[in-house]
Amino acid sequence: SGTYCFDVSLKEEDPTVFFNTLAIDADTASVTHLLYSIVGGNDATMIGDGLGPFTIDEVTGRVSLTRGMVLDRETKDVYYLNIRANDSVLVSTVTAQIRVEDVNDHVPTFSRNAYTFSVLESFSAIAT
Repeated sequence: SGTYCFDVSLKEEDPTVFFNTLAIDADTASVTHLLYSIVGGNDATMIGDGLGPFTIDEVTGRVSLTRGMVLDRETKDVYYLNIRANDSVLVSTVTAQIRVEDVNDHVPTFSRNAYTFSVLESFSAIAT
């Protein structure tokens, strides 16, 4: 077990695969009979269907965004996923730290809808 750190930059509703996990069973030097699962850190509070923001392919270990999920750095900037590999007898767990990098997703706004000011007719422009 250990900790891996992944920096990802996401656009809204981008189904980009973040990373592939890989465990090797030293008893068989094989990866073909392992099953992967997310066992912690995948809080289902963000969308209403009971799914967390991340999905793992139980055979390949590929971690991706859950369909329809949107991550927003301003809402949550770091996720810690506990990922388990299971060979049907023994298990190993690793923590993946996923940092969501900020992307420019906010439109600049003015503090008012209109600005009104007066200028004297004898005013001369100042060179800039």
